[in-house]
Amino acid sequence: MLVEARECAVTDSFTYPKVLCFSGRGVEVDEEQFDIFSGAPEENGLWVEAIEGFSNARQRLEQIAAEKPGKYFLLSTTEQSILTRVDTGCTTMFAR
Repeated sequence: MLVEARECAVTDSFTYPKVLCFSGRGVEVDEEQFDIFSGAPEENGLWVEAIEGFSNARQRLEQIAAEKPGKYFLLSTTEQSILTRVDTGCTTMFAR
């Protein structure tokens, strides 16, 4: 992504702040990488895919969970922390 600015800016995207300082006509800014996993982190989740940018990763996580219900989580590769968990697994209802 090409960004044009003349001063420092602090961006707070969910749980990780990022400080960008640059000047001039533009600078290339890399978006943070995220990994999407199925399952639960405490149960050795299974890697699904990697994606750049938090909003892209969050949208993709929701799309995957809607297409194939289950447990999923989003891991920040920079922070090595779990940012979001989703559980779209089916619930069982019993008739009496």
